Amino acid sequence: MNYQNKVLTMLGAIFGGIGALFLALGLIFRFAGINGEMMIVGIVFTPIGGAFLLAGLIILAVGRARKKRIKRLKSIGECYDAEIVRIRENLYMHAYYRHPIVVECVYKDRFGKSCLVKSKNIWPTLFMVREDELRAKVWVNPDDPKDYYVEVLFGPQRNGEETKIDYDYR
Repeated sequence: MNYQNKVLTMLGAIFGGIGALFLALGLIFRFAGINGEMMIVGIVFTPIGGAFLLAGLIILAVGRARKKRIKRLKSIGECYDAEIVRIRENLYMHAYYRHPIVVECVYKDRFGKSCLVKSKNIWPTLFMVREDELRAKVWVNPDDPKDYYVEVLFGPQRNGEETKIDYDYR
């Protein structure tokens, strides 16, 4: 599990937990037979809890769909070693005064045709990595070449193991 999936799982659990708590408290206060202010609290807490619970479930579903898609592409897709052509910052996004990067790669498919693929936004800590140590692998669906997954690897290869920066899927 990489950083992106951990964050999605954590956010889904937090939102879902808060939503379940608010929903339970809202239903208890609303239908416990208490009149007055506590019933108003129940009326307010119930929809807020439902919204948070729904948001948490949606976040968890998105993370699960992402994992399934990558697993499917790794199982049925064709793996190619790609050459990194360009690394650029996405200046349209930023967080904490940092911009994500987009890695553009070229690979040759089984027919010898060169194909250019772009990763989605990657939020790495590249100050420790030299550009000449970056490598990329691309898994492509043989039936639909627009359905691919880019994995950017860095560092020297030791004992057949490579370190992943982040991954991308489309």
